[in-house]
Amino acid sequence: MKLTAETIIRSDLDTLWRLTQTPCEHVRWDARFSHIDYLPRTEQDAPQRFRYATRIAFGKTIEGWGETIGERGNRSSALRFGSEDAWSLIREGSGSWVYEPRDEAIRFSTVYDYRVRYGWPGRLIDRLIFRPLMVWATRWSFDRLRLWIERGIAPDLALRLWSVKIAARIALGLVWMIEGLVPKLLVVSTEEILLAERSGFYWPTPEATLAMLGVAEIIAGLWLISGRAERLASALMTVAMFVIVAIVVATDPIQLANPMGGISKNLGLIACALAVWMLSPITPKASRASVARP
Repeated sequence: MKLTAETIIRSDLDTLWRLTQTPCEHVRWDARFSHIDYLPRTEQDAPQRFRYATRIAFGKTIEGWGETIGERGNRSSALRFGSEDAWSLIREGSGSWVYEPRDEAIRFSTVYDYRVRYGWPGRLIDRLIFRPLMVWATRWSFDRLRLWIERGIAPDLALRLWSVKIAARIALGLVWMIEGLVPKLLVVSTEEILLAERSGFYWPTPEATLAMLGVAEIIAGLWLISGRAERLASALMTVAMFVIVAIVVATDPIQLANPMGGISKNLGLIACALAVWMLSPITPKASRASVARP
């Protein structure tokens, strides 16, 4: 399965070509590389050779080689790449970038593939982990480039904003999952049962209602963590939270004074939801760079 990505960027060809074909600009938005150096050409018409480096976990850097050929007038470039580094799963690969003008925008797309080392264990790791990660990184990087050009959001700032959004979304999702799992399924709280009884909103029993509500909260938390329709998820969870708070206030107002819940917890949840809602349109998202047509 080839790795593909495409996005529509409102840009002129000169700007897009410069940001994708100039090494110092390329590494700013492409999460797959941390350093690219062009090597001197041996002949004028020879492919442009380069060395690249990618930082991975624990400060380890993987180095590799590549060569590219393409002209702005042809609106495409071809690429070969590989690595002799034993830490690199990629042995050698090739691909292309295509710049297709569309009115006042450019359809920017890529198709590439590679061979891995270490036999069937390498192919298994590639299929289960590495290749999906590379697909995500390529598409996420394409959207970061789009935001840089269209909205003027510098790539390093986009990364920081994205990190804040992810932290807020995961925190919000974990709270919902814990609230559903611990007091409603694993260790059913007497206070929760009393609240359900006093509210009258239960069927067929308070315990069964709490169990169903717990499962729903776990599903909501998983939805938030997954990142699918994150703005809709954060909005619905906030509305649901206010509904629950309204029921609690009507049933047992003293619960709002609980230092481990009530107002203090809800304010934190609202802040996380607002962070997700506000940052989602201005942070990179891989799903916006759809599958490219071969």
